[in-house]
Amino acid sequence: MTEKYIAFDGKEFDNRDECLIYEKMLEFKKKAPERVENFYNKMGKDYFNSDTPITIPESVKNCGTELGYLFSNIVSDLKTVCLDHSIEEIKNYVYSSLPDDKDLVDRFIDWIEIEEDVTIKKDWATALKNVRYGKKLSRPIRWSFSDRDISILAKLHKSNKFRKKIEDLLTDCNFHTECSDFSLGRYDEYIL
Repeated sequence: MTEKYIAFDGKEFDNRDECLIYEKMLEFKKKAPERVENFYNKMGKDYFNSDTPITIPESVKNCGTELGYLFSNIVSDLKTVCLDHSIEEIKNYVYSSLPDDKDLVDRFIDWIEIEEDVTIKKDWATALKNVRYGKKLSRPIRWSFSDRDISILAKLHKSNKFRKKIEDLLTDCNFHTECSDFSLGRYDEYIL
């Protein structure tokens, strides 16, 4: 007969480690909004020079917050920070900021995804040069651009570099207005 492990909410597991991770996730879920709020405020001060406190809305705090949602916002900000700092530095920063939650950080933050995104966005020209079609970059960047990204793409397009690939990428990511404006030579509102 195999041993069963029972989490404090009654859920059964065949594996002790899975049970412990599950219990840790339940415990984190209770404290997640406060911990994420504290982490955001620390990161805001340390990397965005912001003293404006970030507050998780009560509606999020009270609705059995999905950890994936909270961490997706963290990942988005981490990608921005990693443009100017090494991924190892940021990884160490996250682990030291959430020391009791390393297992959960590893479960919800895909460092390889962050590295792919940042590698492309640090050097758009090389990334575009290395693909046959611009849309091949859509998935690694998760179909999203910052204002900085659009500005860089506008400058490249304006200088007649990778035009077809940029238009292909913008179209695939549903940035149709930007694609249209670029093809019509309207760059001013995009170039920072």
